[in-house]
Parts: sequence; structure tokens; C-alpha cells
Amino acid sequence: MAYYRVSLTWNLLYAIPIVVILGGFAAAVALFFSAVQVRYRDVGLAMPILLQVWMFTLPVVYSLDSVPPRFRKLYLLDPIAGLIENFRRVAIRGAVPDFTNLLLSGVTTTVCLALAYAYFKSCEATMADII
Repeated sequence: MAYYRVSLTWNLLYAIPIVVILGGFAAAVALFFSAVQVRYRDVGLAMPILLQVWMFTLPVVYSLDSVPPRFRKLYLLDPIAGLIENFRRVAIRGAVPDFTNLLLSGVTTTVCLALAYAYFKSCEATMADII
């Protein structure tokens, strides 16, 4: 940030809940795919390809402004897209995050984490037998 002369602001504190929500979604994805990996071994082979495709469908390598306006609502249903865009707003621009996207990402993450945990717990009893 010093190299690019981005000044630190108090809005950078908004990065903490963004990173917490991002960690929760990562935990949900990990729980789900680890349970699926036990039952279907081919998932492990497909994961690098899936993650690479997912990275290029998110605004990691490009900004959200390059997505056509008519597709942005659909695009922001992915909680990672809203979190990355909000992190960019907070860390680079020093602006306040878009609380609508942050709330949508938080709710989606909570639902995904609860569903992934429930699925993992339902599969947990038979994991040792399958492995």
C-alpha cells in the first residue's frame, strides 16, 4: 500500500468482518467438498480445475465494473464476488463497503456454512467405513 501510495483510513477496519465472512465461506466449501471427496474420489481430481474456473468467474483478476450492468445482480449472488469487491473498496479506495452486498454475502455464507456442516455431519458416521 505504501508503494502505490494508498493511504490508510479508518474504513480499513471494515476489512475484518469481510475476512471473517470470507473465512466462513471457505470453511463451508471445505466441509462440503471434503465430505463429497470421501464418497466420490474423482472430486479430488476435478478440484483444481473447478477452483481455476471459479477464480476466473470472480472479480479477482478484473473489477466488477467490467461485468455488464444487467448481469451484476446475478453475479453478486456469489458471496465471494461481493466480498472481493468490498475488500477492494475498503483497502484500495478507502471507501465504506457496500453494506447491501456485505449483508447478502454474510447471509449466503451463513446458510452455506449451516448446510455444509449438516451434510458433513450426516456423512461423518460412514466416512471411516468408506475410507
